[in-house]
Amino acid sequence: MAQPKLNFTAEEKEQIKILKKKLEDMPEAGVIKKTKSINECIKTFQILNLESSESTITNDQFPKIQNMNQGLFIVSDADEELIFLIDFGQEIDLESITFHAIQSAKEDEYSAPKDINLFIVDSLNKNFDDVKNAKPDKKLIGKKKKLINGQTFSMKKKAKSTVKFSKVQKLLIYISSNIDDTEQTYLNGIEFKGLIKDVTDMDKWEAAAAEAKKRGEM
Repeated sequence: MAQPKLNFTAEEKEQIKILKKKLEDMPEAGVIKKTKSINECIKTFQILNLESSESTITNDQFPKIQNMNQGLFIVSDADEELIFLIDFGQEIDLESITFHAIQSAKEDEYSAPKDINLFIVDSLNKNFDDVKNAKPDKKLIGKKKKLINGQTFSMKKKAKSTVKFSKVQKLLIYISSNIDDTEQTYLNGIEFKGLIKDVTDMDKWEAAAAEAKKRGEM
């Protein structure tokens, strides 16, 4: 059966045109964008127990490394422990983390990370006392041969982990030991991959809706 043709007055057509224009100008609700790497989204990145004089890259430069290089690395200071404090600036769905430890510059002194613990936190105001007896959200084990080319750990292998890491803004990474039991731990880079959700600006939606209602367009 043919649908009846709708007839609109000139005024109604103009109101429809205005409303369509407003909808086009509004931000898309819940748009999800996939990125190859979300390191560029990191707002804050801090390393605790960093030996600056022996590291060849700074705290600020470390998360920005795109092409891993044996000559660029950070080294722990007083012992083998390291803490990384990360704020992505917005909620992310974390899919994986890749750790790179290409080759030690001083094999007798520096070794690649072994025991790696992940904590989802509400604040970056944390230190070693806060994590030593705390239960991590995920435990990882570094393998020397895998770390050379980049060892990737998925956050999506189990349902519990998938849910837990689907909404992460602040993350703490605690490296408590290294593979060869040397005094210091080294690392060439860390890469984060996941989904970034562009949150809808509800104020704009509500303002546009209120204006449309006031003018009788809704």
